[in-house]
Amino acid sequence: MALKTRTIGGNEVRVPNPKPGEVAVISRYGKERAMLVHPADFHRLSDLDQFLTEVARMEPISLSPDAVRAHREEDTPGEPITDPARLAEIFD
Repeated sequence: MALKTRTIGGNEVRVPNPKPGEVAVISRYGKERAMLVHPADFHRLSDLDQFLTEVARMEPISLSPDAVRAHREEDTPGEPITDPARLAEIFD
């Protein structure tokens, strides 16, 4: 769900001055009522939300046969192969 903003004039509420990287939790009767974040943090979260929405719409990436084989090899227990000549032989 996309973040929606609503502007409330400073004369209507009394809030602490937010610091970057810090969230002020506003509660009443033991329940969280609001979260106060620094504008830079809000914009970063909003950008991340938009980015994740766009990524979720992307078509899945199909793996090449070599990538599938590499993943299968990675899951196979045994000694790691670090010799470049042996690696070239395996993947040729």
